[in-house]
Amino acid sequence: NYKQWFGGEIFNYRKTRKNGIIIYSYNYPAVASGRFPRIASISNAICISYLWKKIQKDNVKIDLIHAHFTTFSGYNAIKLAHKNELPLVITEHYSLFRKWEIKIIIRKMLKQTIENSDVFISVSKALKSDIEKHLRRSIDSPVIPNMISPVFKYYKPVKKQDFIFFSAGNLNKNKNMDLLIKAFSIAFKGDEGTKLEIAGDGPEFVNLKNYIRNFQMCNQVKLLGKINRIEMVGRMSNCDSFVMLSKSETFGIVYREAMAIGRPIITSKDRKSVV
Repeated sequence: NYKQWFGGEIFNYRKTRKNGIIIYSYNYPAVASGRFPRIASISNAICISYLWKKIQKDNVKIDLIHAHFTTFSGYNAIKLAHKNELPLVITEHYSLFRKWEIKIIIRKMLKQTIENSDVFISVSKALKSDIEKHLRRSIDSPVIPNMISPVFKYYKPVKKQDFIFFSAGNLNKNKNMDLLIKAFSIAFKGDEGTKLEIAGDGPEFVNLKNYIRNFQMCNQVKLLGKINRIEMVGRMSNCDSFVMLSKSETFGIVYREAMAIGRPIITSKDRKSVV
């Protein structure tokens, strides 16, 4: 509805302060980013331009631009950095580049971003290798793993009545959440003392909801939607095991967060290594 789009979290500009740092943020829906990347890139560029004008209005001195992901913030940051004569750093951790085939326009964006950035960072050796395969050449890209927030620390397991499996991630086809639900249903259907909680949002949310209903697992499988970092810590510390069967990961930070909390990890045997 109108309030959800223009008065809630979508199309919402914010200026906040955290730990003495001023944060300018603008949330907008990433529409058709996979099917129509050119349109998605243009909409991203418009939003970045809007946010940049807000920053300039406050006469904030900018020393460096650091963008995450080539598509689409990194690619659109090129023009901004050149126009304002600022160094540009890109951190790439998009699992799309772990696939064997990507769209020609995405490959062109990747090539231009690497060539026009001062530093292009990959979050794992495997991701860097896959990017080089797409470009068919080696790249000068330092590997800097993702950092894990200190809020993810060891929590002693809590004894409770139910055994809880917990999973979290963007609800897209790469995460294989449908396979997880199917496997859980085969193993534990009817065992009311065993639950599966899945945190996250994405294009597969409605399909997964229907999938759970079709398997008649509504009492045992719960989609939590998008949760914040503090809620994530709470869910992980309350679970008995973290499980995710994603096809591939650029770094797999959510696995490491669960390990930092002290929970055993279950994943699929054929998942691509990210080490």
